[in-house]
Amino acid sequence: MKTPFSIYLCGVLECIGGVLVLLMSVGMVFVFLARPLPPSGPGRGFMLATAGFYGLMGALGVTTGICVCMHKKWARWSTLIFSWLTMLMCAFMPAVFLLMPFPSNGSSPDKVREGLQVFRIVSASVCLVVGATCGWWAWLFSRPRIKELFSEGRARTLESRRPVSIAVIGWYWILAGVMMCAIASFPIAIGVWVLTGWKGAALKIVWGVAYFVLGWGLLKMREWARIGSLWMVGFYALNAMVLFLLPGGAGRLQALLEQNPWKLHQTPPMAATSGMMRLGVAGCVLVSIIPLYFLITRKAAFVPVKACMDGEVAPPELKA
Repeated sequence: MKTPFSIYLCGVLECIGGVLVLLMSVGMVFVFLARPLPPSGPGRGFMLATAGFYGLMGALGVTTGICVCMHKKWARWSTLIFSWLTMLMCAFMPAVFLLMPFPSNGSSPDKVREGLQVFRIVSASVCLVVGATCGWWAWLFSRPRIKELFSEGRARTLESRRPVSIAVIGWYWILAGVMMCAIASFPIAIGVWVLTGWKGAALKIVWGVAYFVLGWGLLKMREWARIGSLWMVGFYALNAMVLFLLPGGAGRLQALLEQNPWKLHQTPPMAATSGMMRLGVAGCVLVSIIPLYFLITRKAAFVPVKACMDGEVAPPELKA
């Protein structure tokens, strides 16, 4: 089958994006080595961890772009998963940039304020462009012709029967678990309490490990992982609603920002009716509803717990 030009274009764009992210990682390492960081700014550990994360993502982007041009099956899945995760992120980030309050003492020059407004608009526009590009990738790599192109001469496997939505949730769970363990020193809110120190770190590590295990189980299409994910999403939604909606929500969010060991020099005050609070509520609802819908409607694709115990691990055949 002849390869469409759009596939090669996608591979080239992924390579370019990966190289740019790698350059960002190298730049952060250069700043870490060449310039001393102020004691009240972001910590060196955070700088190195972020640089390492960007380095891994950049290397994955370059490798995926090359393998897309080579018609590697895993590269198609990698592109699909990255596209859906990025689209979800880009659905929120424009509102974050437009509503986020910048530190101000009321005496900033007009040019500075105008520059901040331009920064907001440009950043939101970039998010929309990136989201639209990833939407095109998600559509392109979901077409039957492209599926056939990337699976020519290969037998159907577990991956070919796994719904794309479940794969996206599984990888998102794994990424969330890794990130929670990486930022264990950040404070965490459970109910109406804000935990810091070793208690908060221990809880984040346990929570992160749970996300990682459930993500691995979803990729393997295990029913216990689907049930566990439903409970996890429910717990997350309940905890987030308590954080934002119960009286004192603005104070709890302010405490999370103030007690962050890698916080900015000035933390803007958080009002109970601010746009960030409303955006937080909307984000929690959306992040909870989307996984719930797919975890419930794709139940038939999972391996029942009894089948796993009996040694039967193949899920039923599905088209999507």
